Amino acid sequence: MLEKNDFSMLKSDNERLLSEIEKLKQKLGDEIKRTQASTRLDISLDKGRIRDEASILEMKLKETDTKIESEISNMRTQMEAIK
Repeated sequence: MLEKNDFSMLKSDNERLLSEIEKLKQKLGDEIKRTQASTRLDISLDKGRIRDEASILEMKLKETDTKIESEISNMRTQMEAIK
């Protein structure tokens, strides 16, 4: 009778442990999904920020290029006037 009782206890413990393992697997899966979603969001926000910064830098570069071209044109005009 003792062996049968021991077997029942072991079986019960085993089922309890299997249940806990399944719960932990589910919890881990949920945590992984949550982390992935958070990471995707962070990456997306960073991409947007980088695009905005690149646009601003491109605009500043064009402004600088325009100023340089204007200065070159003014210098040419002055040089022609001196000749």
